[in-house]
Amino acid sequence: IVYNGIAYDGWMDKLLSVQKNEQQKVIVISKLVGAKLGENPHLWYAPNNMLIYAQQLTTLLQQIDPSNQKSCATGLNNFQNDYQQL
Repeated sequence: IVYNGIAYDGWMDKLLSVQKNEQQKVIVISKLVGAKLGENPHLWYAPNNMLIYAQQLTTLLQQIDPSNQKSCATGLNNFQNDYQQL
């Protein structure tokens, strides 16, 4: 599960607390990039945030499926190279 955080989508905390699942993985972008309440909540528009998110997502996928670590790393590398061109 991926969501913004910093009160932009406060309903997510309520939703996630309804039924806890130990296998559930959650990435909160605001926590990942160190954004604070009151800052611009449009975190998806900051290009560097997406690079940080891609790295975290890759790490998480590699933990979930260690047999595909190399493939995940290759995908991240390709994304980073393509993203730099933007």
